[in-house]
Amino acid sequence: VGVAFSGPALCIVAVLCWSLRVLAELHDIFEMFMSLRSIPWEGRSCVQPSADGSMVHFAAICTPRRVWIVFILLVRITICAALWIYGTLFLIHYSIEPADLVLNAVALEIVMNVDEGFFVLAPHTVKALFDKLAPLPRPPRITWKGLDCASLVLSVSMVAWLALHIHQFIIPQAVRVAAAKSTLCDGDLDFIYAVDPFFFVYSANTGSIRTNETVEVFRQAIMELMYPDTVMTRNLSSTLSGSFGTAVQAVGENVANLQLRPSLSAEESLAMLQLMNWEVSGCSDMFNSAVLITMQEVAKAFHLNNTPWDCEALSSLCTVSSQVVAVCPVTCGCNLPIAPLLLTSADFGCPNECFTDPLLWSTIETLPCVEKTPEELRADEYWPRWATQLHRQAVTSFGRYPEQIEFVCNAGNGDCALSMLKMGCGFIDRWNTALRYMTQYDDLDLCLGTIRPGEVLLKPLGPMCPITCGCLNATEEEAKAKRCPGTCADL
Repeated sequence: VGVAFSGPALCIVAVLCWSLRVLAELHDIFEMFMSLRSIPWEGRSCVQPSADGSMVHFAAICTPRRVWIVFILLVRITICAALWIYGTLFLIHYSIEPADLVLNAVALEIVMNVDEGFFVLAPHTVKALFDKLAPLPRPPRITWKGLDCASLVLSVSMVAWLALHIHQFIIPQAVRVAAAKSTLCDGDLDFIYAVDPFFFVYSANTGSIRTNETVEVFRQAIMELMYPDTVMTRNLSSTLSGSFGTAVQAVGENVANLQLRPSLSAEESLAMLQLMNWEVSGCSDMFNSAVLITMQEVAKAFHLNNTPWDCEALSSLCTVSSQVVAVCPVTCGCNLPIAPLLLTSADFGCPNECFTDPLLWSTIETLPCVEKTPEELRADEYWPRWATQLHRQAVTSFGRYPEQIEFVCNAGNGDCALSMLKMGCGFIDRWNTALRYMTQYDDLDLCLGTIRPGEVLLKPLGPMCPITCGCLNATEEEAKAKRCPGTCADL
């Protein structure tokens, strides 16, 4: 038997053996019914010894016992039918390997013999009665040329059962298993891949790799050309896909030169995305055909359907999806001192090039050195969004210790967004003092955008709160770090 047929064939044999075992049990139950009919009905049950005294037999069975026996036999029929159905499906669907088929068939045989095991617990008198009990009488069988009715019914039932399950279950299951094997094992498997911090997948062709080579192919990125129907160009050198597993292709000669390293950092990932953007480079939106399918999947995840597929259409996701920020950094405001997006580090999708973008610093130079009141900030276009994002980041950083969040954001009873809206720029001093007290790090400052030691994760709040951040008396270096409005130097 061929390899492709051995699994289905063995499954059919296992189902056949199981069906014969169940049919044998059903035949015994049928014989018990027929024997019960031949025993006389009396007011009391009577057991009499045989002529030689070596055996005993039922001379009569009373009506209550007869009813109880019939009930037990009906229960046995129900259990047998259920075991036949579910046991067959168990063999078909839970026995992919041939060895599993054998083990599962043996397991079903054990289930069928459970009642024999429980009989060990029966009283000694019951066991002694069964040992001496003569075979029950049975009325004559109806036969035709040696074939009795019970054998005919059981044979037809077995053939019909096998035919039904071969057509409805075994053949479709074999087709599904073959399809799964093809999906997992067919195609070009000579590739390397890895996922970056934004769940983009990078891949590259490796050529043929022999097992005796020490190349660590699991170290690096890219989903590779296993799906030829998605190829856009013959000069394809890399593949880009999203975390939803839909492959799309991108061109970029530098991508093929990825070195084998443990992982890509956020900065390296964003630099690679920008290299893939063949239209422009640096801090720029790169919404093109290379990322279209991925962005469509991101939009669907946030229930944005049937929209024009461009960065402007996805701008509402800038504050919740680092993938959108990585692809649309300009639309999301990575290169602006004041924009809806507060979390603007590379970890959240903004390329490092955006922090040196001339537009950023030219905008800072023209900002007014004015600090709004809490009431004005609550009505501001951006401050409420910043408050929401800061609270979300606080939960991410201190979520395991809610008492810390409550300590830092006590004005809002543990809600940092509410505290920030209530206190306005005054919230900066409260946040800085509390966070420095808890962590013992003196360089944590919302004016600098640092909420973790040594990392600028947020937009510095100097442009929005220049007075609280000390922009009026800041040195040139401090003013640059806090992104203080250029007009503050003139006051």
